[in-house]
Amino acid sequence: MKARLFPGWAFPETALQPIAEALHCDIRTDTGGDLWIAWSLGGLHALTQSRATTPRALILISSTARFCADSDHWPGLPTANLRALQRQLARAPEDALRGFHKLCTATASATTLETRLRDSLTLPLADGLRDLAELDLRDRLETIRQPTLLLHGSKDRVIPIAAAHALAQRLPHAQLREHPEAEHDLPIAHAGWVIEQIRDFLGADWG
Repeated sequence: MKARLFPGWAFPETALQPIAEALHCDIRTDTGGDLWIAWSLGGLHALTQSRATTPRALILISSTARFCADSDHWPGLPTANLRALQRQLARAPEDALRGFHKLCTATASATTLETRLRDSLTLPLADGLRDLAELDLRDRLETIRQPTLLLHGSKDRVIPIAAAHALAQRLPHAQLREHPEAEHDLPIAHAGWVIEQIRDFLGADWG
């Protein structure tokens, strides 16, 4: 099985590699792949590309079709919060990233947070924030025919669980599974649970 990985904002692709490896996937770096595993911002990127290149299945972890809340009552982060993060990233990137990683999890150690911060500094962060501000895939959801598994933490403070419920309602072939204790770093902090859910979702026909 070949997998393509779409990481979240401020996280490198290597953050998702243990999941792909546990599923015995060969990781693709081009536009192919049988299985797309996407986290947070990566979910927006996967939904954007799923028309042009069709995987057999989508795994969307802690993701959404629109990051910011809007006048249509879509659940999300207030636009003002995202703009404040953009300004802080330009002015004091380490402070911005430290705050973001604390928002992703209340339980990680200070050492873990600093390691994640250092990894983040190598990424195209400003481009990612622009995508979070601009991408809106809601009008595309009903055209996505792939089986889709949505995994989300009930305690996610970056993308609220209500966004996952809204996403599940609009995707024709979606299953939503919630982790009752997980935050936004679900695929790292609860990788075993994520792997178990994906294996169950794919069933015996995949290999």
